[in-house]
Formats: sequence, structure tokens, C-alpha cells
Amino acid sequence: TRAIEFDEEARWLTIRRAGHELLCNFSPTEVRLACEGSRIELATAAGVALEKRTVRLPAMTGALIR
Repeated sequence: TRAIEFDEEARWLTIRRAGHELLCNFSPTEVRLACEGSRIELATAAGVALEKRTVRLPAMTGALIR
């Protein structure tokens, strides 16, 4: 694993490894997280969107970015 970042209060987690990023939002509200990737490989729900080096994650969702 290259990097693990999290914010316990805001309830999000980011893991970066081998050109992939796993971003998770465990909060009841939407969050926007910085990312390095340019393509969503997998999203757990509709509404996950990649926007200029940022991923928009609705409440209780996650995404795998490459």
C-alpha cells in the first residue's frame, strides 16, 4: 500500500496502491475527496462522479479509481 488516509470525524477513507485508489464515504452526507486517477473502474452507487482530480461520493458509497 502506497498511502492510507482517513478522517475519522468526517468518516472517509482513501487507500492508494499500484495505480489504483479506493475511496470510501461512511458518512450520512456527500463528500468530495481528492484523487490522482482519471477513470472510475467501479462505483457502489449512482451519483459517484469524477470531477477534475476530485471524486464526489454520495452518503455511504465508495469507488475504485484508476
